[in-house]
This record gives sequence, structure tokens and C-alpha cells, in this order.
Amino acid sequence: MIFLIHGEDEFRAQLRVKELTHAKDFEVLENPSLNQISAKLQETGNLLFQKSSDRILVKNTGVFASKQDDKELEFFLKVLKEVANDKEIVIHANTFKGTLKVAKELKNLPTAKIEQIKAFKSWDQKFCAEWLDNAIKNHTDLQIGRRDIIDYVNYMGCEDTAKLFTELERIGITHKKINIQIIKEYCTAKYDIFEFIKYLAKNDSIQAIKELEKIKSDRNQENNLGFLSLIQSNIDLYKTVLLLIQERFTDEQIAGVINAKTGRVYHLKKDTSSMDTQHLNKLSEKLLEFETRIKTGSMKFLDALSLLVHV
Repeated sequence: MIFLIHGEDEFRAQLRVKELTHAKDFEVLENPSLNQISAKLQETGNLLFQKSSDRILVKNTGVFASKQDDKELEFFLKVLKEVANDKEIVIHANTFKGTLKVAKELKNLPTAKIEQIKAFKSWDQKFCAEWLDNAIKNHTDLQIGRRDIIDYVNYMGCEDTAKLFTELERIGITHKKINIQIIKEYCTAKYDIFEFIKYLAKNDSIQAIKELEKIKSDRNQENNLGFLSLIQSNIDLYKTVLLLIQERFTDEQIAGVINAKTGRVYHLKKDTSSMDTQHLNKLSEKLLEFETRIKTGSMKFLDALSLLVHV
């Protein structure tokens, strides 16, 4: 069977690809040409009794967006028809032009299923809520009722699905059971603790200072040692993800190590792409030092946060 995923909503397309490949051993081709796809399909087709290699994931390919050489296209379609009944082939296309010959041929192939992930319009609240309800159940451990999902979509709008999903995921770090009241409290907060931690980890002092000023305006944060523990736990998480990426762990393997859904791994990998392990280690050292000094009375909590920004 062949699944070709494309569309305007990149976030939902990524989630759909993860659903199709979850817990299965797929061989990945990153941004291949048409000939490279054909060669890989033909290669695996000649390996008998090795079913684990009969699953191919083609990621970020642009071959369905431009005209292809007729001979290359003819060979690709020939190979595809030969292996389509025996293999799982998942293709994530950057763009897909339905008027091209390759697109027309694929649409006429009985073993091919083409899914277009269209972006939600402002009036698509019902369909967006249905998608979000399923996405939360499939990719997180959060507990939130359908009515609260609908209210949340109506409150936030449905055009930015990545934000809708990640906001709930962010709230879920401290709340496993979520309702619309909790959501509104977080979404209207004057500051974002997790954004501050992320900017610290990325060594983005300008943005971290902006978030810190918001935190300082809240008197409830004047001596919150729990905040330091939250920073440390997130720093440790970032370091773990970076290490696993270096060891070439798959998203599913990373999710297993950190006890998270693969949907969250996608965002963690995106965040950590601009982080440095050496800087994270420095932050951990300073956090330990500052926590000791705060407990002994030689440093104030907010002063410690200010110094962390400049580590």
C-alpha cells in the first residue's frame, strides 16, 4: 500500500505520517530524487524473507512538485506497481501538483492513497475540534473532555494547529487533567515559564530577559524555589534529547526513553536544534549553586534568575 501525504498544514501532515509509521520499522529516505526512490524500492524488492525492510518512508521530497524526466517517471511507476501490493510505502511530499503526470498516474493506482491535509479556515471550528480531540488522545497522556476541546478551539481559533496542540501539551506538563478554565488561565497569563526556560536553554538572552521582566511583575514568583526545579528538569530533558539525537535514535525510541508521545518528541527536536550541550551543562551547574545560596539566604530568587540569563 502507498500513502502519499501532502498539504498546507505541515504540522498535521507530520502527525499523520507519525500515525502511519508508529511502532513499525521503516527505512527512511530523506529528500530523495525519483531515481533514488526507484532504486530503493527495487533493492528492497529483491531481499526475500526480510519483511522489516519492506517498509519505506520517503520524507520531505519535492519530486511531486515539478515535471520529471519521462524515462525516470516510467521506471518509477513500473517499480511502484511491482512492489505496491507487498510493501508499505509512506511518502511525505513538500508540495504536490495534481496537474503533473506523476500525480495523475498515482491517483489512478489502486494501491495508492493520496491524503491532502488542508489548513483549517476560521469557520472550521467543528472539524478542527474533531481533529484536536483525536490528536490529543493519540499523541499525549492528557485528559480533556470534548466540550472543553470545542470551547478551547472557539477561544483560540483554528488556523494554527501547531499552537493549539503545543499549548495543551505545555499545560499538560503541570496538569494531566485539563479544562477550559485552566486553559484560559495559562493562555492569558502575563508570562510563560516554559518560554523563559526555552530561551535560557537556547542562550537567547534578549528573549529570556523579556520573559524575566514579565515574571518579575508577578509577586507570587518572588521566592519560588519550585521554579528552579522546573528549570532543572527541563534542562535535563533537553540534554537527554540532544544525546539521543546524536546517537541517531528514532522519534519512537526517544519517546520511549523520555516516556512521552512521539508528537512531543517532534517539538523537542525542533527546540533543541538550536541548543548546545555545553551551555546546558553550565546552566545545571549554576542552578545547583544558586539553589544552595538561596536556601542559605545569601541570594534572592529573582537575582538568581537574572544571573542565569547571562550564564
